[in-house]
Amino acid sequence: MRRPLVLPLATAASLFLSLPIRAETVDPIEAASNRIVGNILSEQNLSLIFGLLRQSLTAAAEDKPAPDLPAEISARFETAGKEMQREMGSASVLLLDRIEQDMRESLRDEFVRQWR
Repeated sequence: MRRPLVLPLATAASLFLSLPIRAETVDPIEAASNRIVGNILSEQNLSLIFGLLRQSLTAAAEDKPAPDLPAEISARFETAGKEMQREMGSASVLLLDRIEQDMRESLRDEFVRQWR
């Protein structure tokens, strides 16, 4: 059985765990990443992910098929993947809004500077 969610979850975990931690007021994008790290990418889920990766790598090294996922873990990863998709979608929209706002401000500043 293939595990299509394991690699994206592991990649997202490494990306979000590498984000700097700030003492400032948490903005909406940081809040979304905190929800992902705190709720979806919990220590327990990370332990499961890396345990499965170890099992798969060991099986591959022995030229054996990867072990099947228990139904409970598969359902858990499916739910986590959907939550991750929802949170990443929300964070992406917030980031796009922020980029648009910054670009508008830059254009406005450039316009004012040129017409002084």
